[in-house]
Amino acid sequence: MRRFLSSELSLILLINLCLFASEQGKNIKEEISITASTNQTTIPLNRTVDFSITVRWKGGQERYSIEDFDNPNLTDFEIVSTSSSNIVEDVDGIQYSKKIYSYTLKPIELGMGYVDGVFLRYTDNQTQESNTIVTKRIGIKIIKPIKETDYSYIIYAVLSFFVVTAVAFSIVFAVKRRRRVERERLEKEKKVVDLESQYLQIIKSFKPDAAGDLNKFLNEISQALNKYISRKYEFETTGLNKNGIVAGLKEKDVDESLIEKIDNVIEKSDIYRFSGQTIDLSEYEFIYSLIESIMEKNYQVSKELKEVKNQ
Repeated sequence: MRRFLSSELSLILLINLCLFASEQGKNIKEEISITASTNQTTIPLNRTVDFSITVRWKGGQERYSIEDFDNPNLTDFEIVSTSSSNIVEDVDGIQYSKKIYSYTLKPIELGMGYVDGVFLRYTDNQTQESNTIVTKRIGIKIIKPIKETDYSYIIYAVLSFFVVTAVAFSIVFAVKRRRRVERERLEKEKKVVDLESQYLQIIKSFKPDAAGDLNKFLNEISQALNKYISRKYEFETTGLNKNGIVAGLKEKDVDESLIEKIDNVIEKSDIYRFSGQTIDLSEYEFIYSLIESIMEKNYQVSKELKEVKNQ
């Protein structure tokens, strides 16, 4: 009877020990978990799928040590890239840690592709106990590839549009520029011819006349000549003496014979304008004819140049 009771007590003790150990293992595994997931369950042959293994536990990152493990075995997939990350989060005041292993997978052929379960071994750094957890096998359906959108013709069309537009703008700009240059040239030529006509008209209003005030006439035609030179050769003559005007004309590459005539006119005019002497008719006629010949010569040259360019 005693032997029977002893055996019965031993059996009860053994059962309790097993239950305790089982409960302890369950509690450890409840502290840490592993999941495997994909972002798609169906994937075209010409696309990629993201696969991740997430290990999550209560506490900080230092609580558990995760041993290195091999990449998962794949059926009809190949690994394109891998990465890992660590995350610490707070849930209702309790700290949790995550370690995420990420994979980008590329399908190889149509049908069902699989990612086998991954065995992960970890160590509890508080108790120094080690255990192994495993993920479930995941199946992913691989379907026919999606037809790629061909954007090349759109790019070609856009580029062609810009090229044609650029060429068109260049042509329009060139035509407008040519017309503007031609218009400016004609206006300048017209201005030159009109300039001689304008000052010839002024000069001829002071023709030699014995009854006129020749000293006043001389002053008017001298001023007209100075203004004409300033506009014709585009430099300011106001305040310049004979030498200054001659130097300006030489800088503009004016014909020497023309410079000589202008020099002569200024020199003779200055004698009567500043000395107070009365100029006689013959001297006035000489100065007048010099000024008239200067402008008529320039008028004729400008007119001939205009006619040549218009041919």
